[in-house]
Amino acid sequence: MKIVLIDDERPALDDLSYLLKSYDAEIIGTFTNPVKAFDSLAQLKPEVVFLDIDMPVLNGIELGIKIQSLLPEIILVFVTAYSEYALEAFKAYPLDYMLKPVNEERLARTIDHIEKTIEKRGQKNKATPLIRCFGNFEVINGNAAVRFPTQKARELLAYLICNSDQAVYRDELIYALFGNEDDKKNANNLRVTLYRLRNALSAIGINNEQVSIKEDYALTIQDRICDFIDFCRFIKSNKSVDDANIDYAERILALYQGDLLSDWDVLWVVENREWARIQFEETMLKVAFYYISKQQSRNAERVLLQLIENHPFADQGYELLLDIYMETGAIPKYSHYYRRYTRLMEEELDSMPDEKYAVFFAKNCR
Repeated sequence: MKIVLIDDERPALDDLSYLLKSYDAEIIGTFTNPVKAFDSLAQLKPEVVFLDIDMPVLNGIELGIKIQSLLPEIILVFVTAYSEYALEAFKAYPLDYMLKPVNEERLARTIDHIEKTIEKRGQKNKATPLIRCFGNFEVINGNAAVRFPTQKARELLAYLICNSDQAVYRDELIYALFGNEDDKKNANNLRVTLYRLRNALSAIGINNEQVSIKEDYALTIQDRICDFIDFCRFIKSNKSVDDANIDYAERILALYQGDLLSDWDVLWVVENREWARIQFEETMLKVAFYYISKQQSRNAERVLLQLIENHPFADQGYELLLDIYMETGAIPKYSHYYRRYTRLMEEELDSMPDEKYAVFFAKNCR
C-alpha cells in the first residue's frame, strides 16, 4: 500500500515511519506542512494518509475533508495526542483514529483494517452497484445487499436520491429526518448518520466515484446505477421523444417497476412519488404518440397497455388505446377495454367516457 504521512512534528513522523517498516507499506511522502502536503497529493496518489489533527494553518480535520474531495477513495487515519478530537474527527470520515504515542499492537490492528478494506474494494468494485427506488427500496452490489446500520441512514440515502445532483440544506435534512427537535442535537445526529451511511456503502464495495455525498449533502450517482436518478435525468434533459432518443426512452420507462419507494409512507416520499407518477404517464404518452406518428400501432398499443397497468386512472391512455382499436378494427379488444374503462369511470370518478366511444361500442360491440 502507498502511504503519505502528515504531521507538523518531525519526531512523530520519524517514529511512525519506523513502525511502518514492519509492514508491506511504501511511504511515498512525509510532510510537516499540511498545505504543501495537500498540493502534492494529486501527483502522489496515495492509498492511505496518516495525519495529525492539531496542526497550524490547516488542521487535520479540515485537511482530511479537502483530501477526500480530491481523492474520493482515500483511506484516512488520524494520529493525534488529543482524545477530545475524536467526535469532531468523524467529519472527515476516517477509517481509524489512533492516539499518540502509537504502540505496535494498536498500529497492527489499524494496518489489518486497512488491508481488509483495500482487499474488499478490489473484489467488490468489479461489480456494478444497483439502487432500486421504483417498488421497494434496495441497494445491492453484486450479491451483497447494503446493511443499513439504522433506519435513519436508510432514509437519508433515499432522501438524497430524491434531491440528487444538487446541494441540500442541512436544516432541511434535519427537519425531514428528525423533525423539530433540538437543532444542535440533531445536527450531530445527522453527521453521525451520514458517517454510518458512507461506511455501509463502502462495506459492500460501493466507491465514491459511483456514489458520492459531498459536504453540502449533494449526492451524485453514476448513470445506470439508480433507476430513479436515471429516470429524472432523462425527464429533465428530454422535452420530447423522437428518433434520437426513443430507444433510451423505452429503457428508462422500463425501470418503472412500481411506485417510487412503495414501502415508505412519509410526506416527502409521497410528494416525490406523485411527481414520478405524473412524469411517467406524460412520458409514456409521448412515446405512444411517437409510435402513432410512425404508424406503428402495435408498439403504441404495447406502451399504452403498460401505462394503464401501472396507472389505472390514466384516462388519456385509455382513450388513445381505444382510438387505435377503432382505427385498426380490433373489435374484441375495443369491447374489453371500453367496458373496463367505463366501469372505472363510473365507480371511481362518477363519470363516463367521451360519447364517441359509446357510439362506436353501440354500433360494433353489441
